[in-house]
Amino acid sequence: MKIENYNITFFEGNKLSKLVVFIHEDKSIVEKIFTKIEEIKPTIVCIEGTDRNSDFSPSSASIKLFGKTTNFSGNASQYLLFFKNVLFPRCLKELKIIDDDSYKFCIGGYSLAGLFAVYSIFYSNLFSYCLSCSSSLWFPNFVDSIKGQKVSNKLEFTYFSLGDEEEKSKNPLISMVRFKTNECIDILKNQNVKTLFEMNSGGHFKDVELRILKAVNNLIKFDSL
Repeated sequence: MKIENYNITFFEGNKLSKLVVFIHEDKSIVEKIFTKIEEIKPTIVCIEGTDRNSDFSPSSASIKLFGKTTNFSGNASQYLLFFKNVLFPRCLKELKIIDDDSYKFCIGGYSLAGLFAVYSIFYSNLFSYCLSCSSSLWFPNFVDSIKGQKVSNKLEFTYFSLGDEEEKSKNPLISMVRFKTNECIDILKNQNVKTLFEMNSGGHFKDVELRILKAVNNLIKFDSL
């Protein structure tokens, strides 16, 4: 399904599952993840076509990353509004989920998409779960901006993961990622949200598919409790 510039692919899960996971990631990666889920499969909604540096960044910034300056437009609030008012209801309509409170929804992502996932649980009330894998929580001023912000009252569980080499980055901003992730976890725990943190081996670009799969499997376990 295509909505404006966004391509939406539905991986429909087991009919026994009332869990729907929205993931901003390449279809090829999500497809591999879906086939490897061993538990009762949730429905996964794959969203492609985002401008990651614009749609997922909470504020505008110019940051030197990997040897070059990258510009971030800071349009996360606009994209979240579009997601809430257009993408989300259209997807539920396509899945024939209408006024059914038995379903629970999760937002998940990797890197900048993981940052947006965390942003969305503080600035919307759509999700019960959040998966934030190797997320760009080092983004300037983001964690400080949510310290006084109430999280969604629907939120029950968040999952975070990092690679053990990520904090060893020579970039002083990225090297703060574990510290900032821990700060974010503390903010959620202080609001009585159950959290799980998992450390993986390797740097930021290692085993993207596996790290997201582990996140989804942990979510399924929590959802089945």
